[in-house]
Amino acid sequence: MLIEPLPQGGIAGAIACSADSAVIRYTSDGGVAPFQVQLTDGVNTYTRTLDGTSSVKLPPLSASATISLQTITDSTGCVRNSGFTSPTAALHLFASPVVQFSPLSGVCLDKDVFPIDAASEVSGASGAGMYSGAGMDAHGNFLASGAGVGTHMLVYTYTTSDGCKAADSTPIVVYPLPPAQQAITVDDCGGIPIQLPVTGSSGYTYEWTPAAGLNDPTLPSPIATVDGTTTFIAHVTDGNGCSVYDTVTVYAPVSSTKAMVVPNSFTPNGDGHNDCFGIQRWGHVELVQFSVYDRWGVRVFNTKNPAECWDGAYKGQMQPTGGYAYVIQAKTVCGFVTRTGTVMLIR
Repeated sequence: MLIEPLPQGGIAGAIACSADSAVIRYTSDGGVAPFQVQLTDGVNTYTRTLDGTSSVKLPPLSASATISLQTITDSTGCVRNSGFTSPTAALHLFASPVVQFSPLSGVCLDKDVFPIDAASEVSGASGAGMYSGAGMDAHGNFLASGAGVGTHMLVYTYTTSDGCKAADSTPIVVYPLPPAQQAITVDDCGGIPIQLPVTGSSGYTYEWTPAAGLNDPTLPSPIATVDGTTTFIAHVTDGNGCSVYDTVTVYAPVSSTKAMVVPNSFTPNGDGHNDCFGIQRWGHVELVQFSVYDRWGVRVFNTKNPAECWDGAYKGQMQPTGGYAYVIQAKTVCGFVTRTGTVMLIR
């Protein structure tokens, strides 16, 4: 008759934190794994199935405790209930820190780097804390452009001098900036008040400078009366307090010229000068019609894009030298403008 030896083993204690699961170490000195190990803290009994050497995880403790080994049962059914290699393990409980992270206000994408100081350990435990998350650096500073537009979760982790940890988190919102427009240049309307164009939204506020010459510097598109070339700057702010600067220059030439001038000729020879017939100099306009016709009434060019111009070609073929009629209708800062006439194509 084969007699199996009784399993043998022992436990060893470790440091535990009050908010964490307690962990002890079980080491087998005999028997056939796996082992069913029964433990007690004097009040509660815990049963775990373990290998030869294993960490035993217990529920969080409320105070330091001594854990006792009660029985070891191996896979053959043999049971040991006394004479263990190490029958007890002392668990010393350290206090876990208590962390609070207050809510953070949203910031604009262009905000300069700034320190986050809204989190702290509130129980008085000695140790050190560290922030982490998108946009955070090693010194606890937050850079909005580093995180990017959106909602980001920032985490504050505090570690005590005993090695116990706790963490809390809170979101921070990075707002986009209002859309910025390219600097606009428009021609003076020959002494007629001119409406300044700007890209914006009904939820934005505006502050134009200089205010002199404007009917109301807080309007999105105020009326300007100038007696020389003047650059106006609009400080545009959205509902989140984020802002950009837009620039409109009203160009008043030294020589007297009429507003919304149309060239009377062009030379599409590819030299980079006067190669295209168009109204790019009109600035910010909304085209209703821009058409060019040959002497037989064939429309050789048509667009509603003020940035486009006629290069002298029709269906891929360069047109002959001569006069071409045009019709231009546009909504402009100087009102609704209609221009008709003849432009000379010169080679």
